[in-house]
Amino acid sequence: MKILLLILLFPLITFAADINKNLEKYLDECYKEKLFSGTVLILKDFKPVFEKSYGYSNVNSGELNSSDTKYNIASIGKTFTLTLILKLYEEGKLKLDDKLSDYLDLFKQDKFKDITIRHLITHTSGLGDFINRDLIENKSKIKSLDDIIEIISHEELEFKPGTGKKYSNSGYCLLGGIIEKVTGKKYKDYLTEIIFDNLKMENYFYGFPDEKINLKATGYMQDIKGNLRPVDNMLIGSNPAGGVYVTVNDMIKFNYSLFNDNKLLKDENKLLLLTELNEGKDKSFAELIKNPNFSTFLAGGSPGFNALYFISPAEGYTGFIFTNLDNAAERIEKGIVQILRGKEPDLPVKPIGRYLYDKLNERGKDYFVSNIKNIVNEGNFNLDWDGLLNNAGYQFLNNGLNEEAIAIFKLNVEYFPGVANCYDSLAEAYLISGNKSEAKKYYEMALNLDPDNKNIKKAIESLNQ
Repeated sequence: MKILLLILLFPLITFAADINKNLEKYLDECYKEKLFSGTVLILKDFKPVFEKSYGYSNVNSGELNSSDTKYNIASIGKTFTLTLILKLYEEGKLKLDDKLSDYLDLFKQDKFKDITIRHLITHTSGLGDFINRDLIENKSKIKSLDDIIEIISHEELEFKPGTGKKYSNSGYCLLGGIIEKVTGKKYKDYLTEIIFDNLKMENYFYGFPDEKINLKATGYMQDIKGNLRPVDNMLIGSNPAGGVYVTVNDMIKFNYSLFNDNKLLKDENKLLLLTELNEGKDKSFAELIKNPNFSTFLAGGSPGFNALYFISPAEGYTGFIFTNLDNAAERIEKGIVQILRGKEPDLPVKPIGRYLYDKLNERGKDYFVSNIKNIVNEGNFNLDWDGLLNNAGYQFLNNGLNEEAIAIFKLNVEYFPGVANCYDSLAEAYLISGNKSEAKKYYEMALNLDPDNKNIKKAIESLNQ
């Protein structure tokens, strides 16, 4: 799960028939190439000017995606959590520099004593991500926010609070715990009261995987051949860090309130919401939304889902791209922005797994294995995350392309030499290929980077027997 807050530059535009026509043409082509499934909604002056849906919310049942489909917006849900925290701040029920330990007893440990609410909001607490392999393998034990908070209480800080910055799902779950402590209500109930009921957002879902709900989209991932497979897209259920399902139509109401009334927050606190506590020190909310150079871009991703929410207040437009296809929103966002700028859009690149599989078929196995780095570089992928190549490697491994998978995993180790999971994945590929000595070698390298990893220890013990 992730959320981004970026400053984007958009020239002033006027929506016209040719823009709508170009958007539809672009999205039609993306869908034809299996690069998009979901709903795109563009607002101008808070009124819909373009909306179109593609693909199936559930392939097996034949249900189509629509503006009434509930999509998992993943980390965009953090915006709701921050809204609730700022509501309590506005009411004088907490201060942004209050200590975490003042609210949650499990965090009275010395290592957590300097963490403040501000640190949790701005991802500067030193906490990381509670969602890991151990948790996923034991996800059936997660029944409440309390269970998640208990897990987080065992984390070690990656840096002293306030001295660094790292995206943290753990931090936002703790904000949810603070909300429960201050209000005496469950996070879901307070979220429903303050945001959903208040704004008459009626088509949402906040719950756990075993709960059934109509028109909730199923998330899909593509294999290297472009075939869709449904994924377990609610790893642990909804929580304050993400996993809420909403429709684009309901998000219109949230967006309208953000800029046109004070049902959610007063203007001075909307400024804090849109600027991550106003680190840029803008003078006022009114000045901020008139600034032609200010735009906010929020993104959320979860297996099988990707969502974008972008706002350009001075230009009077908002966009929602909600998808039930892995990474699809981020793939098509650039082309949509190009169209809004009056430019010809570039067709987005294929997912890296599909791209590499096509290159394998074009150039053959020997060339692929020997030149994997050049092939990846030719694709111009943004390799700022070890999971991109790691996921592609497993796609090849799951299709019996072991040597090709090993080449991909080796490249990932080269790019991310300090990430234990890269070595762990390479070791697993060698083990599946029957090369136990290389498997043990890379498992030991992984353990050196992550000495407490139980799964790696078990793998090494098994190889030593």
